[in-house]
Amino acid sequence: MRVKVAFLETDKNYLQRIVTALSSKYADKLQLYSYTDKEAAIAALRSERIAVLVCTTGFELTADELPANCGLAYLTDSMDVASYQGHPAICKFQKAEQIYKGILSVYAETSASSAAVRYQSGSMAMVILVTSPSGGGGASSVAAGLARRLALRGSRVLYLNYEKLGMSDIYFNGPGQQGMSDVIFAIKSHRGNLRMKVESCARQDESGVYYFAAPAIALDIMELSADEELELMDTVAKSDSYDYVIVDRAFGMGEDDIKVMNKAHRVFWVVEGTAGGVTKASRAYTAFDIMAKRTELPFLRQLVCFYNKYEAGRSAQVEQGPDMSGSIPRFAISDARALTERIAQVEDLDYIL
Repeated sequence: MRVKVAFLETDKNYLQRIVTALSSKYADKLQLYSYTDKEAAIAALRSERIAVLVCTTGFELTADELPANCGLAYLTDSMDVASYQGHPAICKFQKAEQIYKGILSVYAETSASSAAVRYQSGSMAMVILVTSPSGGGGASSVAAGLARRLALRGSRVLYLNYEKLGMSDIYFNGPGQQGMSDVIFAIKSHRGNLRMKVESCARQDESGVYYFAAPAIALDIMELSADEELELMDTVAKSDSYDYVIVDRAFGMGEDDIKVMNKAHRVFWVVEGTAGGVTKASRAYTAFDIMAKRTELPFLRQLVCFYNKYEAGRSAQVEQGPDMSGSIPRFAISDARALTERIAQVEDLDYIL
């Protein structure tokens, strides 16, 4: 299904450029119409069943002129303008990808339900949950490094940070105006099309990894319940936009933690190669092993464990507990982004797949 989008713009040269740019990149996602005359555009909204109208601020439209379920956004000259006349604003002068995401965001707010958009292939991304029973084991750096490695191999990868104080932005950087706070609001409000909203909020790093900018306030992500975490995981995994979803999540042994781990295709424990880190991992595994005798724990069958910050001959070894599938050396790198770039070169990470 393609979203029908109409542009209403007095500048014919700009109109031609933007329609050409969007058509070349998103022909399979957008069906585009262009107008310079307001009356012609208004008539087409109903006759062509336009889903989103994007018009320049030179035109003023009233609610009566818009059909039900037709979204409206205004084209502006500045990135600093978030809204105009009570409707979302999209800056003219940015990459086609950002304009496309702005359109998706508007459509997501007005679309009747997520069922209105069908998955194109029915395929599902592989969800890999990365966590550390060691505490301070460097799971976030490893998760970001794994995402980079998969992207370097040509895969479409989303890095999804569920840590309460997590900061995706220290690992990745990409253009965009929306982020994780907007995703959380969409989940909480139950308004519009969640899949479209999620796609419009994702940013892309130059490495190819997609991610959501961290909430400005950590309290936002603390509002997510385990069921809402699973809803978002399921939405992105089934969106046909990604091959892998790397979930970065704090370790826990509660009912909610187990529920989330059980839904992942792989659970990747990052174990710090210290005596304390190894002991904690062993204790956690033993506890889960006991629990598995009373209740089904599917994630244990998908569990992969790695040493991190490993130094041969000096790091502690796991003697009782999970089998270790590989190791990541200790790198003397303080910059978070540079560290993930180095971790992405570790070939042992391929064992996770």
